[in-house]
Amino acid sequence: MTIHYLNPHEREWQRKRWALWFGACAPTIVIVHGHLDDAIETVAEWAEEHAPGLLYPADMVNADYNEAVTDGLSEEKAWEHATADVMCLDQGRYMLGYEWGVLIEDPTRDELMALPASYGPIEAVEV
Repeated sequence: MTIHYLNPHEREWQRKRWALWFGACAPTIVIVHGHLDDAIETVAEWAEEHAPGLLYPADMVNADYNEAVTDGLSEEKAWEHATADVMCLDQGRYMLGYEWGVLIEDPTRDELMALPASYGPIEAVEV
């Protein structure tokens, strides 16, 4: 397993740093700088090209929505139903809310250096 360091160039001006995990069975570990919502958007942007399985397909959300409308729910209730377990991100991207989490908030250098022992080498990636 490799730890993906998604935006190392931002460490000089971003105050927050996160070690996050994504995925249900074999988690993908990422290190990312920024406020949590921006950090998750950075992960989603990276995942589109490098790990599309981390994203929840928009057509599944649309299918759930259409099915709920067909079953008689209002558009508002149908949208709530379709996105109940889904994080709605920018640019029509979605992630399942229960398939990610915070591994370490604001990890120290020592904590980051200890991660490879458990999760594999760190690979810096520019997003």
